[in-house]
Amino acid sequence: MASILAVDDNQKNIQVIGQLLKHATWCSLSVCLESQKAIKLAAKIRPDIILLDLHMPKLNGIDVLKKLNEMEILETSTVIFLTADREIENRLEGLSLGCADYIQKPFNSDEFIIKLKYHIKMRYYEKEILNTLKNTNNLLDNINQAIFSINKNGEIINPISNHSKEIFGSNIEPGIHINSFLQGKFQFSEEEIRSFLEQLLSSFKQSKINWTEIERSFPKKFLLTRSREKIKILKINYSSVWNGEQLENIIFYFNDITDKEKVEDESTKYSLSQISSLSSINLETLRSWTKRFHIKGDFSHEESKFRFSGKELKKFQLYKELIEKGENIGALVKLSYKELIKRKNFLTEEKSRPIKMNESSIKSYDLVNTLHFFMTQKKFDIFQRDFNKLPTIYNQRELVFDIILPFLKLRNKDRFWNNFSDAKKDFLNFYLIKKIIEFAVPKKSIPINEVKKIFLLDFFPSNTSLTCPILLLLASYHNFETYYIKENILNPSFLKILKEEKDSIIFLNLDKKGSFDETEFNAINKDILNSSALKKAEVILFNNHPTIKIDNEKNLHLNVINSFEDVDQFFIDLSNEKAKIKSAA
Repeated sequence: MASILAVDDNQKNIQVIGQLLKHATWCSLSVCLESQKAIKLAAKIRPDIILLDLHMPKLNGIDVLKKLNEMEILETSTVIFLTADREIENRLEGLSLGCADYIQKPFNSDEFIIKLKYHIKMRYYEKEILNTLKNTNNLLDNINQAIFSINKNGEIINPISNHSKEIFGSNIEPGIHINSFLQGKFQFSEEEIRSFLEQLLSSFKQSKINWTEIERSFPKKFLLTRSREKIKILKINYSSVWNGEQLENIIFYFNDITDKEKVEDESTKYSLSQISSLSSINLETLRSWTKRFHIKGDFSHEESKFRFSGKELKKFQLYKELIEKGENIGALVKLSYKELIKRKNFLTEEKSRPIKMNESSIKSYDLVNTLHFFMTQKKFDIFQRDFNKLPTIYNQRELVFDIILPFLKLRNKDRFWNNFSDAKKDFLNFYLIKKIIEFAVPKKSIPINEVKKIFLLDFFPSNTSLTCPILLLLASYHNFETYYIKENILNPSFLKILKEEKDSIIFLNLDKKGSFDETEFNAINKDILNSSALKKAEVILFNNHPTIKIDNEKNLHLNVINSFEDVDQFFIDLSNEKAKIKSAA
């Protein structure tokens, strides 16, 4: 059950809230009439939701919000302002300080309950994510991986998993430099170690959105050698820990895959043609080597052309690398695999270039793929942190066409997304809707359409459709103030608003709802045609439905738009039209 604290100096407003939640079994309500007492009560009970009046004596809502922020109460509580104030400056100040939403006075009962349930659900998901992260940390010492982190100075720091001793033969002590750790343990040349260290340490100076590209350049397999012991093959993964835009730690995860690799090397069979393809060595050259140096293959006793093992494939690949460094094949075929590795390290002279990137070279598709990766890995906390930073990099139009739409396209065809539970899908959609609406702030304080109002509605009202929020974002880029109405277009309260407007534009989004969409569409479309209030407005249908096709000749009362690019052009044309009228005046 969610806990709610209502703070308002007006006793009547408190009574109204009490009536609205009278039958709400899904929450418990506490109330307070004074700001100072409310702060103390919030610190004591840590409610899930704080309904806070914006205008109160002594300490107003903004002052209370600042106090709650200082006391870190916003980490566990969501604040929603209650206000009759329509000034955008006041709203922006509240949002910048950590307020999650506004509910307009006098309260609309449906809006009040829907918004309250939405933010309770978001708070629940945030708690779930934090608990998952906590449980993950508790599992660290019970996992069969060697795990440790390094800081920006290259020093190994805690946490260090207990399994590190099992893999490396000795404990890893915090405080030693990663260079000391790499020296003498792995079959890397001095030059390869130096190059890897430069890449690691330079990554601490890079932007977060470059991390995925940088991490791809790190080695993914280490060959571990200790005296009198066989080679161990370690698979290594990396992850990053960020504080805002600053990389704080890089975490290393080592898995011993020696037995797995050995089985594959010993059991996998290759023909000479496959060896040629996988090693990029000319097939005739390979045939010459096998005859001259009597290389028969581990499976030569079998009556098959697939006579070479995975280990022999690796030796051929090393032959090619070493010949390119000036070695002779006649000498190389006499060496074991381990000796070939040592020879390669000895001859390595060229320095691998570390990746150096800057913000000007960032491509939006890299960021889209990064966001998609965090989503598929269910790392929603990292996904949210990256998504929150987007407005500092892109303007609102770029957000729509370069980031959000490509991300949704990639997401919707992904099998991981299709396998998500409905709860996780709703969580991500609710989060995206919330953030996109927050990003949709007009560039100027005075919008272009001071008189002519623009309304956005879903043909089939939905709490999870992203189309109207994206349209809202596009409109804000062109400095149009829009109103997102989460009601049916034929709702009496909305039609009443329209009757009071002399001139208005309605964007009506048509998304897929179910199996009988076309039947419902035709019925509602007929009612729209017969509505006197809607005849006064310019109704634009954004057809985002995969199967319903609109016949423009039969639907003359609707202007049909089929793409976000067309919506963008509509706002451009409308902006130019307004500019001409203003110039003529």
